Amino acid sequence: MKFDRLDIRNQDGAHPSWSGVVQACNALRVDPGSWWSRVLADPEAVPRVGADCVVIRLRGREFLEARLEGGCLACRIRHEYLLPAHPGSRAVLTEDGIRPAPRCIGSLSELVAHYDVVRRRVCQNSCRRQALLDRLFLRHACLIGIDVVLPFGRADLLALSPDGTCVLLLLRRYADQDLRLRGPGGVCASILELEAGLKSATHPGTWIEDQLARMRALRGSWDRRFAALPEVRRIYPRVRLAVVDFDHAQRQGGLADARATLERGLGREDAWGDIMTIGDAGNLSHRAIFSGMED
Repeated sequence: MKFDRLDIRNQDGAHPSWSGVVQACNALRVDPGSWWSRVLADPEAVPRVGADCVVIRLRGREFLEARLEGGCLACRIRHEYLLPAHPGSRAVLTEDGIRPAPRCIGSLSELVAHYDVVRRRVCQNSCRRQALLDRLFLRHACLIGIDVVLPFGRADLLALSPDGTCVLLLLRRYADQDLRLRGPGGVCASILELEAGLKSATHPGTWIEDQLARMRALRGSWDRRFAALPEVRRIYPRVRLAVVDFDHAQRQGGLADARATLERGLGREDAWGDIMTIGDAGNLSHRAIFSGMED
């Protein structure tokens, strides 16, 4: 499948590298029997459009990567996900080799036929924090991106309020080590790096618009979400932090210390206004994401 005409162009008239991948994916989606349609039919599939590829995540794990190779759309997937037999199953070795030879899904048509098996492989070792990001993306229409790479850092969630205010969010579990780590690698350092990048960037809104353009171009069950979103009018200057997954004892005994550590690390007394503490990530509501924001 080759594409001679691309409809999405940069301001200088050049074709962005992701547009060809997106158009190839959209063309396959028209065919209900294609492997891409089977992947998009998964209710837990979460998309991320990169600079030159489309990544599909399942429960926090990167399931597959679609990119153009030789003019055709190719599906890149980890080899261990393509084994119908369990990766830990025993093999019989003889002087002549392995008996019998291990089977492996070797084509896109086989991927469709054995999709449920492959899916179980992907979901067996899900990352808790990344799975929470996927869960929130599927729940909230205001989230326009997960694990978003910006020129000045990486944001876990990118949200857009009804009035057009874009917010960068980080999500950490209460047990995450970098929540209390001081200096480079800690969550405070990540927040300050992102905020400094927002201040120094000449036109940070263009990166948000690019993220929106990528996701709007990719067709899927999320079409209605992006069609209803407003234009980006401003970017909230402070990064918001959601701390989740702490039980009652931790909330009573350790939250005060965690709060003091974060306020000292960020160097401002009003830092707690942009930090949400939630026992279950499912309780991170649309209202909580945008509550208390100041101009």
